[in-house]
Amino acid sequence: MRYFILLTTCVLSIDLIATSTDLAESSDVVKTTDTPVEVQEEPPVGADDYQDTISPKTEGTSPSVEAADASASASVEETAQVASDENSEATESTVDEDESQLFEFDEPIPLAERRPNLGQKQLGVDIHYGLVGSGPTRLINDVHYGLFDWWTIRTSFTLLPLSLINRFQIGELEEASGVWLIEAGLESYDGGSTNPDLEEPIGWKLGLEGSVGHARKIGENKQLYTMLHYRELLTQFSQDKQRVFGFDASVMFSLNKALGATVGLSFVEVLGTDFVQRTIDFVEIGRPGFSYYMVRDEGLARSLSLPMSLTYGLLNTFDVDVFVTPRVFPRLDIVFGAGFKWRFDFSKS
Repeated sequence: MRYFILLTTCVLSIDLIATSTDLAESSDVVKTTDTPVEVQEEPPVGADDYQDTISPKTEGTSPSVEAADASASASVEETAQVASDENSEATESTVDEDESQLFEFDEPIPLAERRPNLGQKQLGVDIHYGLVGSGPTRLINDVHYGLFDWWTIRTSFTLLPLSLINRFQIGELEEASGVWLIEAGLESYDGGSTNPDLEEPIGWKLGLEGSVGHARKIGENKQLYTMLHYRELLTQFSQDKQRVFGFDASVMFSLNKALGATVGLSFVEVLGTDFVQRTIDFVEIGRPGFSYYMVRDEGLARSLSLPMSLTYGLLNTFDVDVFVTPRVFPRLDIVFGAGFKWRFDFSKS
């Protein structure tokens, strides 16, 4: 029995080994003979129609689509061109505005509404020329600049500045008390000469001036203006000293915005000294004509005159005027002339 079991076990083992060898040879055959097979999947029903709806055909684009694209492109270019033109115009406008601020052409201010002082950072140039009449011709110039609305400095020129006077303003024309004016400074300077060949050596001369005045509106189109002046001439030699007193009052009328007239009264007198300067003339800031006018060679110590003028200003920055100054005491004579006033506003530059 024991031998039978052992024999059976041996047979089963041999059979199992043979079976395993057959399976291994079969697997090698499959690996060497099989080739890859391409699997083609059929598209679902209606796939071509669906593709046509989500993408254009490759053969071309419809005319309506091309026209829409061209119209949109033209619209974008036109919008960009308009924006560019607007930016260019805005830039040019800004540049022109900056360049024209200095010479701003506003409507003229009526003569009776003009404040006695310039505004801050404003420059005024006044020139008046006595053309014909009694005595020699005379050119008067006055340059003034507003440091502040209430403080103006002024000077006059031949070749170099000859004076430096400060004018202070208290109040405004629109106020019930009007405007008070105070002036003080150097009216003139002459270096003189000490050449020993001269029969009468000429020393230096220093003219000091102080003034006080008042201006106020009367009604809608009139302004009343009054001023007191005192001038003293200090010199190297005691015999050349000179003291002068002056007074003037005037009324300015605004005939319209561009046209105005001024009528006044002026008086000047040399106080207890010799008449040293060749001429004595007072010209107010921004006012037309000579307030007073005396010449040393006339031999007079006082003068009473009636200055009158007509002013025309089509622009706020420029005026022209003609004036006549007849003297009525102590003798009759007259001076005719013309002048202009030019104003620049640097506060807007």
